Amino acid sequence: MRVAPLVWPVVLLLAACAPATTGQVETLDFDSELTGSSYEIQVRTPPGYDAARALDYPVILQLDANTQGNAQFRHTAGWTSSYEASGRVPEAIVVGVGHTEVGEARGRLVDFVPPLGDADDYFADHTEPGAPLFYEMLRDELVPWLSEGWLVSADPDERVLLGHSLGGLFTLYAMTRFDPSEPDFVANFVAFDPSVQVGDGVIFELEEELAGRLDDLRIDLYVGAGGATGADFAAWVMAFAEALEQRGYPGLRLQPTVVEGRDHLELIEDMPELGLPWVFER
Repeated sequence: MRVAPLVWPVVLLLAACAPATTGQVETLDFDSELTGSSYEIQVRTPPGYDAARALDYPVILQLDANTQGNAQFRHTAGWTSSYEASGRVPEAIVVGVGHTEVGEARGRLVDFVPPLGDADDYFADHTEPGAPLFYEMLRDELVPWLSEGWLVSADPDERVLLGHSLGGLFTLYAMTRFDPSEPDFVANFVAFDPSVQVGDGVIFELEEELAGRLDDLRIDLYVGAGGATGADFAAWVMAFAEALEQRGYPGLRLQPTVVEGRDHLELIEDMPELGLPWVFER
């Protein structure tokens, strides 16, 4: 079955205000040798950030940080700030990863899409998808670079990756790359309205490959779908969650959720609000 991928244009998001971001935010350019692309990196450190303290800080990585008027970073940094103040989330460093290519969409269509095998009608006009290189860039270039400048935890259990739409697809792709024998860079995943139908559901094939090489999957995954995005789209997302659940992994902590009455763009607000306290409540 071929279903047109849900790839929303980059538009300003008319959304409710995010909680105020506390602490300090720096915006820096990052050039990747692996992908050959430049990225806009936003780093939010919590109030009272202490570069000399003995313990490193958990890190929250937000994809698509500078799209929709910077909405994704603003909401994630804001909810992190709010939950820190109430004690539901520990003091954490929030890292926003944004594309800088002209038009922005081109970078997302390359970096977030897994290898498709047979040509996909929508992506045929774009550069070869590059999710494998983008994954390696995050793991082998960006995280080490962050560790040089900030007290970023080296423990994958203290790192969270959040992605929405195509960013959510990449978040699931990163999950399928998880390997306990490798120095994986993240073990907590939050994916809202992930575009699992891209490539006729190629992410399902990658999940099968994952099941073929691992007896257990010791990760946390919160996967959400908007009830107002469309029944077919939500069905695709929940089918992926069900496939994972049926594996019976002892170490998998999974939370599939349909957020009723919320559409695709509104989930940008819900993603950190719902996902972050769930990840850290363990």
